[in-house]
Amino acid sequence: MKPSWLAHWLFHDGQIQLKHWHIWLIVGWLFLIGLGTLVFSYVGWFSLSRPQPVTTREITLFLTIFGFPYFVWLGLLRPWVRLFEDRVVLAHEIFINIKEKPAQYELLRDGDLRQIRLVRYTAPCPICGATIYLKNGAPDYPRRLVGRCYESPREHVFSFDRVTRRGRLLIGQLA
Repeated sequence: MKPSWLAHWLFHDGQIQLKHWHIWLIVGWLFLIGLGTLVFSYVGWFSLSRPQPVTTREITLFLTIFGFPYFVWLGLLRPWVRLFEDRVVLAHEIFINIKEKPAQYELLRDGDLRQIRLVRYTAPCPICGATIYLKNGAPDYPRRLVGRCYESPREHVFSFDRVTRRGRLLIGQLA
């Protein structure tokens, strides 16, 4: 598994050893992003509270007040929150080498050891023999990662357990 040139300095050997100061740094970074977004929204809301005619500028500002925080949540905050909740999430494409297949971030907790690893879980499909990759389970399995066959991603769908590294057939027929 090879990280992109952008993430190579972060994932030296494909993993990050998390010390206590790393965790506080991540929490502080997430807090600053959230706080900055709220301040930006408040300033925008305050500027709209003056009585004046509604122009394109005010409509754009109003959309930005609600749109900017939403996209910050989707792109920056939610993946980190989900990593700490679910222990494995899909890695963003900018952290993976362009020649590599989809990968995942995995949070490993073992005693005092804390690591974030860049991993890829794949397996051969027992139905057709193609490769199974972990993908988003939505809409059928919201907030789950499921194994989807490369050749038939909507029909050959498997559950995934990162601890046992096993899954069972969710959709599809074994011949």
